[in-house]
Formats: sequence, structure tokens, C-alpha cells
Amino acid sequence: MTKPRKSNQPHLIPLAQLPAALLRTIQIAPRTVKELSALVGYSEAELRRQLILLEESGDAHRILTAHRTPGVRCWMWYFGAGESTLPRKYAPRTIKAEAPRRRIRSNYPAVDRRDPLVSALFGFAGSVA
Repeated sequence: MTKPRKSNQPHLIPLAQLPAALLRTIQIAPRTVKELSALVGYSEAELRRQLILLEESGDAHRILTAHRTPGVRCWMWYFGAGESTLPRKYAPRTIKAEAPRRRIRSNYPAVDRRDPLVSALFGFAGSVA
């Protein structure tokens, strides 16, 4: 297996064409992210992000398989829509971005009303010392 290129070198494939290149590569044979990184020249994190986008659109899927090393399992990426073996807790989900609405109290501070700690130290508002 070849090693990934250094990050300071320009990429062979522009980022806009990366999803199509990934699909062509996994269409030939299923591959792991590490293998794809060596072939394409992008970091594993960027490839995972792109592959998850392809998985959400139904163009690729992943299956947890046994690795060549005994006792090690890895994700193999396959072309096309398929039944993913991704555990439910890692499945993509929607996040509610809107915060709950709360009523703002506007009756404090009122005229001639002090904070309880301030009034304990200095007396009530309007009182003559």
C-alpha cells in the first residue's frame, strides 16, 4: 500500500470533483478510508466527511467487516445504496437547532424597588436614614 502524500503538496483531484472520484474508486472495488486516502491524496477526516455525505444521499454505503489482521474490524465502503451495518447510535440524525422560547420578565427592576441584598445593606428605596 502506498503512503498518503504530504499535506503541503497540491491535491491531484479538486475538492469539487472528489465525490465523483470516490464513487468511481469504490465502484471498482470496496475500500477502507485508509486505502482511499492513499489513492486519492486527501486526509482520512476529509474522506470520511465526503463519504458520509455520499451515504446520506444513497450513493454509497458501509459495512463493518473483518480486517486482514485477526480480531480487527473496519468499515468497508461500497458503491450504491445498500443496507448499512452502522449501529443505530451512530446513525445520522436531525438536530433541533431552535432554542425553546421563554418569556422575559420585564417587571423588575421597578421604580422604588431594590434588590433584596442591597436593601439589606442600605435600607429600602426611598427611606430616609
